Amino acid sequence: MDAINAFLEPILSAIPNILGTILLLLVAWIIAVIIRKLTFKGLEAIRADQRFISWGVAQDEADARGLLKTIAKTAYFLVFVFFLPAILQGLNIGGVMEPITNMFDKFFAFIPNIIGSILILVLAFYFCGFVRDIVQKLLERVNVDGKLAGLLQTDPEEGQTRSKGQQVAKGLSMLVYVLLFIPLLTAALEVLGIESIARPIVNLLNTLLAAIPNILVALVLMVVGALLAKLIGDLVENLLAAANIDSFTKYLNLKADANSLQLSAILGHAVKAVIGIFFLVQALNVLKLDVLTQIGQAIIAYLPLVLSALAILCLGVIGGNLLANFLKESTGSKFLANLVQYGLVILAIFMALDQLEFAASIVNIGFMLVVGGASVAFALAFGLGGRDFARKQLERLDQKINQKNEH
Repeated sequence: MDAINAFLEPILSAIPNILGTILLLLVAWIIAVIIRKLTFKGLEAIRADQRFISWGVAQDEADARGLLKTIAKTAYFLVFVFFLPAILQGLNIGGVMEPITNMFDKFFAFIPNIIGSILILVLAFYFCGFVRDIVQKLLERVNVDGKLAGLLQTDPEEGQTRSKGQQVAKGLSMLVYVLLFIPLLTAALEVLGIESIARPIVNLLNTLLAAIPNILVALVLMVVGALLAKLIGDLVENLLAAANIDSFTKYLNLKADANSLQLSAILGHAVKAVIGIFFLVQALNVLKLDVLTQIGQAIIAYLPLVLSALAILCLGVIGGNLLANFLKESTGSKFLANLVQYGLVILAIFMALDQLEFAASIVNIGFMLVVGGASVAFALAFGLGGRDFARKQLERLDQKINQKNEH
């Protein structure tokens, strides 16, 4: 009898735990079924299947609904996972699952942080979107795109076409959205409390926030520089055009098409480029980009040499054309006029290269060789085979000078 009691006693004492475990499993199953149905219906209510298709997660309707069922089944099994520690504890085998139980305890303790972080992100999303829409509507109401296009565009119709897209208003409103969202994202990560993940991201966001004022100042400098370059460049171009400087354009073009190039437009664009470079370097300096700032400063330091070289080239081309026209009218010799013209152009090119400090010794030696070779060739041509031609040209020039003196 004692043996039977010893055998039945553990079984009878385990029956309440077994019944409790069965009851717990039944409750877990009921809750899991309810959660699965609620999850599936909720996803259907928010039309998650259409969103999955639009995001490219699902290819068609059947694939999207299969994905919804998978999410619902995942929620179903997660309920059993949450009940698993209690079920094992009811069977008196909780010690085996102690590591998993500790994991679940930490997870449940971490849930408030997750909920708080999600709430901050949701509120940030809607709040930043609300402010973005307000800013965009205000900018569209004042027609910032049209006004900016009027300042920067020379073609009014093109400016109106671009202003219809309201690209500047959208860009500025999105910038406001990002500036508001970054601090809220930082707060959500800090609430999450995962130091190994949150701390590097928070440091990065803090660095970005610290750089935002410099970025804004740099953008303002770029915009102001573009506006000033446009205004001053157009002013210089109009003043030079009013001073009839374009009349020298025909001497600047090597071809007969004088409408292909306008001297006032060239100088106006040069002024725009110089002003733009100055403001660009200053913007890089504000951003504290040392390498780019040093490159920009080197460009500015080299800019006077470039401008003086361009001026030498322009004077050489214009002077060569003027002198060539004079010689062509005086002597009637196109060859002599072209010879002088291209000689002055070559001289201007060597002077410009010397001004730009491009291998000064090589440039000087090359120039002397070209001049010496041209002089020898000219002397040989006129001394050996062109004496009669030279005499005729000089006589013709002398006759024209005498005729002008008589008149």
